[in-house]
Amino acid sequence: METVWPIEGHTKAKHRILRGYLDAWLPIMSQHNGRLVYVDGFAGPGIYAGGEPGSPIIALKAFLEHKYRERIASELVYVFIEENKERVESLREEVRKLGELPPNVKIEIDFGTYEGDFRSDPRPTRGRRQEPRAYFCLRRSIRIRASEHEVVRAIPSVQ
Repeated sequence: METVWPIEGHTKAKHRILRGYLDAWLPIMSQHNGRLVYVDGFAGPGIYAGGEPGSPIIALKAFLEHKYRERIASELVYVFIEENKERVESLREEVRKLGELPPNVKIEIDFGTYEGDFRSDPRPTRGRRQEPRAYFCLRRSIRIRASEHEVVRAIPSVQ
């Protein structure tokens, strides 16, 4: 399994949609939620062979480069899950390259799988009682084994 690979056209399109959506989602949802949780269930290495950023970096930059960044006061919890150790290390390096992050940004990079880790133990809320919160979960449905109902049901049940 390659650590990085060339970006494909459909992935570029997905990334444009993701960035546009997060540019709108962040300021809207932060008005009504003390914590926003972004989960990428198949995070990858954070970079492509040609140097293009991966979805975790795009998600972080959506906040870091947002024109209303100063108005987004919510705690932002980013959970990146990847099942390949080399890709986890690559992603950690790409996040490190972003420099010091604002105090309201929390990042968790996990070696594991979405269905094995997040669905059974949603870390961003473990041991916390801060309400309200909003979730944005990015996953590749072709690889998930749990039914959509099980995944959606697991999120609101967490205290």
